[in-house]
Amino acid sequence: MSKATAGITEVLIKETIDQMEALYAANVGMMVISLPGIGKTEMISQEALRILERDLGSKKKAQEAFFVVDMSGIPSESLAVPYINPEASPAQLKLEYLKALSNPDTPEDLKEVAKSELDKLMAKDEEDIRRLQRDVIGEIRDAKAWMKANPGKKSIVFIDEITSANQDDQRTLMNFIQSGISPDGSRMNLKNIWFILAGNPSAEMPGYEYYDGATNPIEEAVITRVATFFVKADVESVLQWGMQTGEDGNANIHPYLISALETDRKLYMNRVETDIRLMNSRTLFKLSEYFKASTRIGKRWNAITVKALVGDSTGTALCNIIEKLDKLVSIKELFGSSKSDKLNPDALAKFKGLQEFEKYYILSSAIDESSTLDMTTNDMKKIGQLLEEGGCPQETVSTLAKRIIDAPAGTKLRKLTSSKALLNGETNLLQKLHNIRSFTTGAAFQS
Repeated sequence: MSKATAGITEVLIKETIDQMEALYAANVGMMVISLPGIGKTEMISQEALRILERDLGSKKKAQEAFFVVDMSGIPSESLAVPYINPEASPAQLKLEYLKALSNPDTPEDLKEVAKSELDKLMAKDEEDIRRLQRDVIGEIRDAKAWMKANPGKKSIVFIDEITSANQDDQRTLMNFIQSGISPDGSRMNLKNIWFILAGNPSAEMPGYEYYDGATNPIEEAVITRVATFFVKADVESVLQWGMQTGEDGNANIHPYLISALETDRKLYMNRVETDIRLMNSRTLFKLSEYFKASTRIGKRWNAITVKALVGDSTGTALCNIIEKLDKLVSIKELFGSSKSDKLNPDALAKFKGLQEFEKYYILSSAIDESSTLDMTTNDMKKIGQLLEEGGCPQETVSTLAKRIIDAPAGTKLRKLTSSKALLNGETNLLQKLHNIRSFTTGAAFQS
């Protein structure tokens, strides 16, 4: 839940994300401020794409209508200092027409055109001829082009690391958010844009006086134009997000790490004075990608890399937990021969005696894209048996069911949505997982 710091109330990232759809519908921009490394960019982006997909009707269209501007990669004052744009500058056009007229190889008909256009330019006010135009960030230029090609449809512009922008650039962005005036001076229809901003706090903010990160204060005029959420580092939100299905068909966070954090939540954001490394959401995600890649290429994970990402103390504790997980009953032992539609009874008995986080690890590993299972009819029957007879807590089962529902097309998980072995029969899995009905309105799980 929310907590109060000195002057500012911090909320959970999940609470913030829960507000996104309503703000999108109202076309009220939002800004998320938090300490670095809690995963706000990834979580916000994922929800933004979901919102666009629901609104535009397809994942492809959603990706096309989502634009991320990373202000940490924008040179200082790139928005505030104008420059002559050769593509639109009348002065440049004038020069080109003069070259065409002075070139003896220019055809006469083209010379006539050049002279006509030159006369028009010469008739214009000199100030207009030499007007300066501001550079347009590539993503903003792309957003402008998308809106022109898709009139009446909505896009999302996510301005990340807003606190990396200096005051002049912030004012330019403020005009963009408030009036739709892009940095090149052209106006965009605000009805077709929803703005998200994100950044880190500055020491000038009440409650963050201790923070010494390289950030710029946020202009008051920017804050008053959006709903501003101050978000705290929270392991529960990370776990909830981590267990959801990502674009690759796997959980956002590797089962190793979900299970480890369920074992010891203190591993998250555990700062050790003698080590500059720690497990925050950013390093957690990178470590997850490392575990997934290791599985994909058939290499065993290495403690050296684990410690390199999250520090010696946290890394050692994490490796100890993972070593224990690897010694639990294996998928191969549980599922046995592909010719049988029943689990190995001895292995099932072992499974029943495991803790909740250990059961989650095995179940998640069974249905991940990296699983050795081929999702044959017999495999699916065994998954149903494991869920029915394994003594799995409702929370674990519901989480996995949500992952199945959200699975991308073409993945192993997606096969489960049409499995008669799971959805029909004496015990309908859908009925057992009745609590997950709120997660879907489609027909994916209609038996």
